[in-house]
Amino acid sequence: MHQIKTCQWRLVVLGSMLAGHSVVSALEIEPGVGAGLLYTDNATLAPDNEEDDLILVGYAGVNVNEDSGPFRVSASADVTHLKYTENSFGDKTYPGLRAIAGWEQITDHLDWKVQNFFTQQRLDSVDGVTPDNIQNTNVFTFGPAISSPISARQRVTVTPEFRDFYYEDFDDSQQYALSANWLYRLYRTMDIGLDGGVTRVDYESGGEAQDYTRTNIHVGVSGSRTRSTYSVNLGRTRIDREESSSEDGFTGDLTLSYRLTGHSSARAYAASELTDTGNLLLSSETDPENGGFSNVQTSNDVLRYSIMRLTYGYEGAIIRSSVYGELRDLDYKGTESDRDTGEVGADLDYRVTQLLTTGIGGTYTRIKQTDIGSRDTRYSITGRLGYNLSRKLKANLDVRYQNQSSNSDSVSEYNESSVFVSLVYGFARVPHPGVGSRF
Repeated sequence: MHQIKTCQWRLVVLGSMLAGHSVVSALEIEPGVGAGLLYTDNATLAPDNEEDDLILVGYAGVNVNEDSGPFRVSASADVTHLKYTENSFGDKTYPGLRAIAGWEQITDHLDWKVQNFFTQQRLDSVDGVTPDNIQNTNVFTFGPAISSPISARQRVTVTPEFRDFYYEDFDDSQQYALSANWLYRLYRTMDIGLDGGVTRVDYESGGEAQDYTRTNIHVGVSGSRTRSTYSVNLGRTRIDREESSSEDGFTGDLTLSYRLTGHSSARAYAASELTDTGNLLLSSETDPENGGFSNVQTSNDVLRYSIMRLTYGYEGAIIRSSVYGELRDLDYKGTESDRDTGEVGADLDYRVTQLLTTGIGGTYTRIKQTDIGSRDTRYSITGRLGYNLSRKLKANLDVRYQNQSSNSDSVSEYNESSVFVSLVYGFARVPHPGVGSRF
Protein backbone atom coordinates (compact mmCIF):
# COMPACT_ATOMS: atom_id res chain seq x y z
CA MET A 1 0.00 0.00 0.00
CA HIS A 2 2.85 2.38 0.82
CA GLN A 3 4.45 1.73 -2.58
CA ILE A 4 1.14 2.40 -4.38
CA LYS A 5 0.72 5.71 -2.56
CA THR A 6 4.34 6.66 -3.28
CA CYS A 7 3.95 5.94 -7.00
CA GLN A 8 0.72 7.96 -7.09
CA TRP A 9 2.51 10.90 -5.48
CA ARG A 10 5.33 10.72 -8.01
CA LEU A 11 2.82 10.79 -10.86
CA VAL A 12 1.05 13.75 -9.27
CA VAL A 13 4.35 15.69 -9.13
CA LEU A 14 5.18 14.90 -12.76
CA GLY A 15 1.61 15.53 -13.91
CA SER A 16 1.48 18.87 -12.10
CA MET A 17 4.56 20.05 -13.98
CA LEU A 18 3.01 18.97 -17.28
CA ALA A 19 -0.32 20.61 -16.52
CA GLY A 20 1.35 23.78 -15.31
CA HIS A 21 2.89 24.39 -18.72
CA SER A 22 0.79 26.57 -20.98
CA VAL A 23 1.87 24.93 -24.24
CA VAL A 24 1.08 21.27 -23.61
CA SER A 25 0.07 20.99 -27.28
CA ALA A 26 3.74 21.48 -28.19
CA LEU A 27 4.60 18.07 -26.74
CA GLU A 28 5.92 15.60 -29.32
CA ILE A 29 4.26 12.22 -28.72
CA GLU A 30 5.33 9.11 -30.62
CA PRO A 31 3.85 5.65 -29.95
CA GLY A 32 5.56 2.36 -30.60
CA VAL A 33 4.41 -1.27 -30.68
CA GLY A 34 6.16 -4.52 -31.41
CA ALA A 35 5.98 -8.29 -31.21
CA GLY A 36 8.61 -11.00 -31.24
CA LEU A 37 9.23 -14.72 -31.09
CA LEU A 38 12.27 -16.11 -29.23
CA TYR A 39 13.53 -19.68 -29.37
CA THR A 40 16.10 -20.70 -26.75
CA ASP A 41 17.73 -24.05 -26.04
CA ASN A 42 18.30 -23.17 -22.35
CA ALA A 43 15.50 -20.96 -21.03
CA THR A 44 16.49 -21.32 -17.36
CA LEU A 45 20.24 -20.87 -18.05
CA ALA A 46 20.89 -24.09 -16.14
CA PRO A 47 24.34 -25.80 -16.03
CA ASP A 48 22.69 -29.07 -17.12
CA ASN A 49 19.23 -30.47 -17.94
CA GLU A 50 18.62 -27.52 -20.27
CA GLU A 51 15.03 -26.72 -21.22
CA ASP A 52 14.03 -25.53 -24.68
CA ASP A 53 11.30 -22.91 -24.84
CA LEU A 54 9.50 -20.70 -27.31
CA ILE A 55 8.79 -17.25 -25.87
CA LEU A 56 6.21 -14.83 -27.23
CA VAL A 57 7.24 -11.20 -26.72
CA GLY A 58 4.84 -8.24 -26.83
CA TYR A 59 5.81 -4.58 -26.50
CA ALA A 60 3.96 -1.26 -26.33
CA GLY A 61 5.30 2.16 -25.42
CA VAL A 62 5.29 5.89 -25.99
CA ASN A 63 7.92 8.65 -26.23
CA VAL A 64 7.15 12.21 -25.09
CA ASN A 65 9.49 15.14 -25.72
CA GLU A 66 9.38 18.92 -25.27
CA ASP A 67 12.43 21.19 -25.14
CA SER A 68 11.19 24.67 -26.07
CA GLY A 69 10.68 27.54 -23.67
CA PRO A 70 10.95 27.21 -19.90
CA PHE A 71 9.45 23.71 -19.85
CA ARG A 72 11.29 20.57 -20.92
CA VAL A 73 10.48 16.89 -20.78
CA SER A 74 12.04 13.72 -22.10
CA ALA A 75 10.06 10.62 -21.20
CA SER A 76 9.54 7.11 -22.45
CA ALA A 77 7.14 4.59 -20.94
CA ASP A 78 6.78 1.01 -22.08
CA VAL A 79 5.68 -2.45 -21.09
CA THR A 80 7.13 -5.78 -22.26
CA HIS A 81 5.21 -9.05 -21.85
CA LEU A 82 6.84 -12.50 -22.08
CA LYS A 83 4.83 -15.71 -22.48
CA TYR A 84 6.80 -18.95 -22.06
CA THR A 85 4.88 -21.44 -24.20
CA GLU A 86 6.68 -24.47 -22.70
CA ASN A 87 6.16 -23.15 -19.14
CA SER A 88 9.81 -22.97 -18.12
CA PHE A 89 8.59 -19.82 -16.36
CA GLY A 90 5.19 -18.26 -15.87
CA ASP A 91 4.09 -15.27 -17.92
CA LYS A 92 6.07 -12.14 -17.04
CA THR A 93 5.26 -8.45 -17.55
CA TYR A 94 7.97 -5.82 -17.18
CA PRO A 95 6.96 -2.12 -17.15
CA GLY A 96 9.49 0.64 -17.68
CA LEU A 97 9.56 4.40 -17.27
CA ARG A 98 12.33 6.87 -17.96
CA ALA A 99 11.15 10.42 -17.34
CA ILE A 100 13.09 13.66 -16.87
CA ALA A 101 11.16 16.94 -16.66
CA GLY A 102 12.10 20.48 -15.71
CA TRP A 103 10.52 23.89 -15.36
CA GLU A 104 12.58 27.08 -15.26
CA GLN A 105 10.15 29.06 -13.16
CA ILE A 106 12.40 32.13 -12.85
CA THR A 107 14.99 32.51 -15.60
CA ASP A 108 18.54 31.93 -14.31
CA HIS A 109 17.28 31.77 -10.71
CA LEU A 110 14.81 28.94 -10.06
CA ASP A 111 14.70 25.68 -11.99
CA TRP A 112 12.59 22.70 -10.85
CA LYS A 113 13.56 19.16 -11.88
CA VAL A 114 11.87 15.78 -11.42
CA GLN A 115 13.17 12.38 -12.54
CA ASN A 116 11.75 8.88 -12.40
CA PHE A 117 13.42 5.68 -13.58
CA PHE A 118 11.49 2.41 -13.30
CA THR A 119 13.62 -0.49 -14.51
CA GLN A 120 14.48 -4.12 -13.84
CA GLN A 121 17.83 -5.22 -12.40
CA ARG A 122 19.43 -8.52 -11.47
CA LEU A 123 19.09 -9.80 -7.92
CA ASP A 124 22.52 -11.41 -8.17
CA SER A 125 24.74 -9.59 -10.64
CA VAL A 126 26.79 -12.75 -11.27
CA ASP A 127 23.88 -14.94 -12.35
CA GLY A 128 22.24 -14.84 -15.76
CA VAL A 129 19.16 -12.89 -16.81
CA THR A 130 16.13 -15.07 -16.03
CA PRO A 131 12.79 -14.11 -14.44
CA ASP A 132 13.80 -15.57 -11.07
CA ASN A 133 16.88 -13.31 -11.00
CA ILE A 134 15.06 -10.07 -11.85
CA GLN A 135 13.64 -7.45 -9.49
CA ASN A 136 11.72 -4.25 -10.19
CA THR A 137 13.50 -1.06 -9.13
CA ASN A 138 12.48 2.58 -9.09
CA VAL A 139 14.45 5.79 -8.53
CA PHE A 140 12.63 9.09 -8.03
CA THR A 141 14.23 12.50 -7.48
CA PHE A 142 12.66 15.91 -7.06
CA GLY A 143 13.93 19.36 -6.15
CA PRO A 144 14.76 22.90 -7.29
CA ALA A 145 18.06 24.46 -8.28
CA ILE A 146 18.17 27.94 -6.73
CA SER A 147 20.80 30.12 -8.42
CA SER A 148 22.11 33.61 -7.78
CA PRO A 149 24.76 35.44 -9.83
CA ILE A 150 27.39 37.19 -7.70
CA SER A 151 29.03 38.88 -10.67
CA ALA A 152 29.35 38.41 -14.40
CA ARG A 153 31.78 35.55 -13.76
CA GLN A 154 30.47 34.03 -10.54
CA ARG A 155 27.35 32.13 -9.59
CA VAL A 156 26.15 30.31 -6.47
CA THR A 157 23.60 27.48 -6.71
CA VAL A 158 21.82 25.76 -3.84
CA THR A 159 19.98 22.49 -4.52
CA PRO A 160 17.73 20.75 -2.00
CA GLU A 161 16.61 17.35 -3.28
CA PHE A 162 14.47 14.40 -2.24
CA ARG A 163 15.32 10.92 -3.55
CA ASP A 164 13.32 7.74 -3.15
CA PHE A 165 14.72 4.29 -3.96
CA TYR A 166 12.43 1.28 -4.30
CA TYR A 167 13.62 -2.33 -4.65
CA GLU A 168 11.30 -5.30 -4.96
CA ASP A 169 13.62 -7.55 -2.92
CA PHE A 170 15.81 -5.14 -0.91
CA ASP A 171 15.18 -2.41 1.64
CA ASP A 172 13.70 0.80 0.25
CA SER A 173 15.33 4.08 1.26
CA GLN A 174 14.77 7.82 1.17
CA GLN A 175 17.47 10.46 0.89
CA TYR A 176 17.26 14.13 1.82
CA ALA A 177 20.10 16.09 0.26
CA LEU A 178 21.25 19.69 0.37
CA SER A 179 24.15 20.79 -1.80
CA ALA A 180 25.76 24.10 -2.70
CA ASN A 181 28.00 25.02 -5.62
CA TRP A 182 30.16 28.07 -6.32
CA LEU A 183 31.23 28.45 -9.96
CA TYR A 184 33.76 30.94 -11.29
CA ARG A 185 34.47 31.54 -14.99
CA LEU A 186 38.26 31.86 -14.90
CA TYR A 187 38.64 32.03 -18.67
CA ARG A 188 36.21 31.78 -21.56
CA THR A 189 37.15 28.11 -21.88
CA MET A 190 37.74 27.25 -18.21
CA ASP A 191 35.61 27.15 -15.04
CA ILE A 192 36.61 26.41 -11.47
CA GLY A 193 34.22 25.52 -8.69
CA LEU A 194 33.70 24.44 -5.11
CA ASP A 195 30.96 21.94 -4.18
CA GLY A 196 29.71 20.67 -0.85
CA GLY A 197 26.72 18.73 0.35
CA VAL A 198 25.02 16.80 3.12
CA THR A 199 22.76 13.79 2.51
CA ARG A 200 20.65 11.93 5.06
CA VAL A 201 19.86 8.31 4.11
CA ASP A 202 16.96 6.53 5.87
CA TYR A 203 16.10 2.88 5.25
CA GLU A 204 12.48 1.80 5.69
CA SER A 205 12.94 -1.65 7.24
CA GLY A 206 14.75 -0.64 10.41
CA GLY A 207 16.57 -4.01 10.23
CA GLU A 208 20.18 -4.68 9.30
CA ALA A 209 20.35 -1.68 6.97
CA GLN A 210 21.93 1.21 8.86
CA ASP A 211 20.81 4.79 8.37
CA TYR A 212 23.67 7.19 7.78
CA THR A 213 24.66 10.75 6.92
CA ARG A 214 27.04 11.50 4.06
CA THR A 215 28.96 14.78 3.82
CA ASN A 216 31.26 15.69 0.97
CA ILE A 217 33.26 18.60 -0.36
CA HIS A 218 35.36 18.90 -3.48
CA VAL A 219 36.95 21.37 -5.84
CA GLY A 220 36.61 21.12 -9.59
CA VAL A 221 38.02 22.36 -12.86
CA SER A 222 36.30 22.01 -16.23
CA GLY A 223 36.93 23.37 -19.67
CA SER A 224 36.88 22.89 -23.39
CA ARG A 225 39.18 23.15 -26.36
CA THR A 226 38.50 23.01 -30.08
CA ARG A 227 38.25 19.22 -30.12
CA SER A 228 38.07 18.24 -26.47
CA THR A 229 36.31 18.79 -23.14
CA TYR A 230 37.47 17.83 -19.67
CA SER A 231 36.48 17.98 -16.02
CA VAL A 232 38.31 17.11 -12.79
CA ASN A 233 36.82 16.96 -9.28
CA LEU A 234 38.83 16.18 -6.15
CA GLY A 235 37.63 16.09 -2.56
CA ARG A 236 36.70 14.05 0.50
CA THR A 237 33.60 12.23 1.69
CA ARG A 238 32.62 11.17 5.19
CA ILE A 239 29.90 8.67 6.05
CA ASP A 240 28.59 8.56 9.63
CA ARG A 241 26.53 5.45 10.37
CA GLU A 242 24.35 5.21 13.44
CA GLU A 243 25.45 1.82 14.76
CA SER A 244 28.97 1.29 13.47
CA SER A 245 32.18 3.11 12.67
CA SER A 246 32.30 5.99 10.23
CA GLU A 247 34.04 5.98 6.87
CA ASP A 248 36.19 8.81 5.56
CA GLY A 249 38.28 9.09 2.45
CA PHE A 250 39.25 10.62 -0.86
CA THR A 251 36.70 10.94 -3.67
CA GLY A 252 37.24 12.25 -7.14
CA ASP A 253 36.56 11.82 -10.83
CA LEU A 254 38.12 12.67 -14.18
CA THR A 255 36.36 12.92 -17.56
CA LEU A 256 38.07 13.59 -20.87
CA SER A 257 36.30 13.58 -24.24
CA TYR A 258 38.14 14.02 -27.54
CA ARG A 259 36.73 14.34 -31.05
CA LEU A 260 39.13 12.39 -33.26
CA THR A 261 37.44 13.13 -36.61
CA GLY A 262 34.14 14.45 -37.84
CA HIS A 263 32.67 10.96 -37.33
CA SER A 264 34.60 9.50 -34.38
CA SER A 265 35.29 10.35 -30.75
CA ALA A 266 36.93 8.85 -27.68
CA ARG A 267 36.17 9.26 -23.99
CA ALA A 268 37.98 8.39 -20.77
CA TYR A 269 36.35 8.31 -17.34
CA ALA A 270 37.84 7.43 -13.95
CA ALA A 271 36.29 7.83 -10.51
CA SER A 272 36.57 6.68 -6.91
CA GLU A 273 33.92 7.48 -4.33
CA LEU A 274 32.26 6.47 -1.07
CA THR A 275 28.62 5.88 -1.92
CA ASP A 276 25.78 3.35 -1.95
CA THR A 277 24.26 1.21 -4.69
CA GLY A 278 21.14 3.40 -4.86
CA ASN A 279 23.18 6.36 -6.05
CA LEU A 280 25.09 4.11 -8.46
CA LEU A 281 21.76 3.05 -9.95
CA LEU A 282 20.73 6.70 -10.26
CA SER A 283 24.06 7.59 -11.88
CA SER A 284 23.76 4.74 -14.40
CA GLU A 285 20.40 6.16 -15.53
CA THR A 286 21.39 9.83 -15.67
CA ASP A 287 24.97 9.34 -16.96
CA PRO A 288 25.02 6.00 -18.83
CA GLU A 289 28.34 6.88 -20.49
CA ASN A 290 29.96 6.45 -17.06
CA GLY A 291 28.94 2.79 -16.96
CA GLY A 292 25.82 0.70 -16.48
CA PHE A 293 24.51 -1.04 -13.38
CA SER A 294 24.65 -4.67 -14.53
CA ASN A 295 28.00 -5.38 -12.81
CA VAL A 296 26.98 -3.77 -9.50
CA GLN A 297 25.56 -5.97 -6.73
CA THR A 298 22.56 -4.28 -5.10
CA SER A 299 23.06 -3.96 -1.35
CA ASN A 300 21.92 -1.99 1.70
CA ASP A 301 25.56 -1.30 2.52
CA VAL A 302 27.89 1.61 1.77
CA LEU A 303 30.89 0.90 -0.42
CA ARG A 304 34.05 2.26 -1.99
CA TYR A 305 33.36 2.26 -5.72
CA SER A 306 36.18 2.73 -8.23
CA ILE A 307 35.95 2.58 -12.01
CA MET A 308 38.08 3.28 -15.07
CA ARG A 309 36.24 3.26 -18.41
CA LEU A 310 37.38 3.94 -21.99
CA THR A 311 34.99 4.25 -24.93
CA TYR A 312 35.31 4.85 -28.66
CA GLY A 313 32.53 5.57 -31.11
CA TYR A 314 32.23 6.03 -34.85
CA GLU A 315 29.07 7.12 -36.65
CA GLY A 316 28.97 7.40 -40.41
CA ALA A 317 26.35 7.13 -43.12
CA ILE A 318 27.06 3.42 -43.69
CA ILE A 319 28.93 2.20 -40.61
CA ARG A 320 28.28 2.78 -36.93
CA SER A 321 30.50 1.22 -34.30
CA SER A 322 31.37 1.45 -30.62
CA VAL A 323 33.97 -0.16 -28.38
CA TYR A 324 34.38 0.07 -24.62
CA GLY A 325 36.47 -1.39 -21.85
CA GLU A 326 36.19 -0.92 -18.10
CA LEU A 327 37.62 -2.03 -14.78
CA ARG A 328 35.59 -1.79 -11.56
CA ASP A 329 36.37 -2.41 -7.93
CA LEU A 330 33.52 -2.61 -5.41
CA ASP A 331 34.53 -2.72 -1.74
CA TYR A 332 31.45 -3.11 0.48
CA LYS A 333 32.05 -2.04 4.06
CA GLY A 334 29.83 -4.54 5.86
CA THR A 335 28.51 -7.28 3.59
CA GLU A 336 30.65 -9.92 1.87
CA SER A 337 29.90 -8.71 -1.64
CA ASP A 338 33.32 -7.33 -2.66
CA ARG A 339 34.21 -7.90 -6.29
CA ASP A 340 36.54 -6.85 -9.07
CA THR A 341 35.10 -6.83 -12.58
CA GLY A 342 36.53 -6.24 -16.00
CA GLU A 343 34.48 -5.96 -19.17
CA VAL A 344 35.02 -5.25 -22.85
CA GLY A 345 32.35 -4.85 -25.47
CA ALA A 346 32.02 -3.96 -29.14
CA ASP A 347 29.16 -3.28 -31.52
CA LEU A 348 29.10 -2.77 -35.29
CA ASP A 349 26.22 -1.86 -37.60
CA TYR A 350 26.59 -1.87 -41.39
CA ARG A 351 23.97 -0.45 -43.75
CA VAL A 352 23.98 -2.73 -46.78
CA THR A 353 21.25 -0.77 -48.59
CA GLN A 354 18.72 1.88 -47.64
CA LEU A 355 16.43 -0.90 -46.45
CA LEU A 356 18.80 -3.59 -45.15
CA THR A 357 21.10 -3.32 -42.12
CA THR A 358 23.38 -5.94 -40.56
CA GLY A 359 25.20 -5.89 -37.27
CA ILE A 360 27.23 -7.84 -34.75
CA GLY A 361 27.93 -7.19 -31.09
CA GLY A 362 29.58 -8.94 -28.19
CA THR A 363 30.74 -8.60 -24.60
CA TYR A 364 33.26 -10.39 -22.38
CA THR A 365 33.03 -10.03 -18.60
CA ARG A 366 35.29 -11.29 -15.81
CA ILE A 367 33.97 -11.19 -12.24
CA LYS A 368 36.13 -11.99 -9.22
CA GLN A 369 34.25 -12.20 -5.92
CA THR A 370 37.16 -11.42 -3.63
CA ASP A 371 35.41 -12.30 -0.34
CA ILE A 372 34.73 -15.89 -1.36
CA GLY A 373 37.55 -16.36 -3.88
CA SER A 374 35.43 -17.33 -6.90
CA ARG A 375 35.98 -16.20 -10.46
CA ASP A 376 33.31 -16.20 -13.17
CA THR A 377 33.68 -15.33 -16.84
CA ARG A 378 30.88 -14.81 -19.32
CA TYR A 379 30.66 -13.77 -22.92
CA SER A 380 27.97 -13.29 -25.51
CA ILE A 381 27.92 -12.63 -29.22
CA THR A 382 24.87 -11.54 -31.23
CA GLY A 383 24.40 -11.21 -34.96
CA ARG A 384 21.62 -8.95 -36.25
CA LEU A 385 19.71 -8.38 -39.47
CA GLY A 386 17.15 -5.60 -39.93
CA TYR A 387 14.89 -4.77 -42.87
CA ASN A 388 12.76 -1.63 -43.23
CA LEU A 389 9.37 -2.64 -44.59
CA SER A 390 8.28 1.00 -44.52
CA ARG A 391 9.39 4.28 -42.93
CA LYS A 392 8.15 3.16 -39.50
CA LEU A 393 7.80 -0.62 -39.82
CA LYS A 394 10.88 -2.82 -39.40
CA ALA A 395 11.56 -6.55 -39.21
CA ASN A 396 14.55 -7.86 -37.22
CA LEU A 397 16.40 -11.15 -36.81
CA ASP A 398 18.89 -11.74 -33.95
CA VAL A 399 21.01 -14.86 -33.42
CA ARG A 400 22.84 -15.13 -30.11
CA TYR A 401 25.22 -17.41 -28.24
CA GLN A 402 26.22 -16.85 -24.63
CA ASN A 403 28.32 -18.75 -22.12
CA GLN A 404 29.25 -18.43 -18.45
CA SER A 405 31.85 -20.49 -16.58
CA SER A 406 33.16 -20.52 -13.01
CA ASN A 407 36.18 -21.88 -11.18
CA SER A 408 33.95 -22.99 -8.29
CA ASP A 409 31.50 -25.27 -10.15
CA SER A 410 28.86 -22.64 -9.61
CA VAL A 411 25.21 -23.15 -10.55
CA SER A 412 25.62 -19.91 -12.51
CA GLU A 413 27.41 -21.81 -15.30
CA TYR A 414 25.45 -22.14 -18.54
CA ASN A 415 25.49 -22.24 -22.33
CA GLU A 416 22.66 -20.88 -24.45
CA SER A 417 21.88 -20.46 -28.12
CA SER A 418 18.82 -18.53 -29.23
CA VAL A 419 17.08 -17.01 -32.25
CA PHE A 420 14.82 -13.96 -31.99
CA VAL A 421 12.58 -12.50 -34.71
CA SER A 422 10.59 -9.32 -34.17
CA LEU A 423 8.40 -6.80 -35.96
CA VAL A 424 8.34 -3.23 -34.63
CA TYR A 425 6.44 -0.06 -35.51
CA GLY A 426 7.32 3.52 -34.60
CA PHE A 427 10.05 4.24 -32.10
CA ALA A 428 9.69 0.76 -30.52
CA ARG A 429 12.83 -1.14 -29.57
CA VAL A 430 12.13 -4.79 -28.78
CA PRO A 431 15.50 -6.06 -27.55
CA HIS A 432 16.66 -9.65 -27.54
CA PRO A 433 15.61 -10.57 -23.96
CA GLY A 434 18.64 -10.71 -21.68
CA VAL A 435 21.06 -8.86 -23.96
CA GLY A 436 20.78 -5.16 -24.73
CA SER A 437 17.72 -4.90 -22.50
CA ARG A 438 17.35 -2.68 -19.47
CA PHE A 439 18.48 -5.56 -17.22
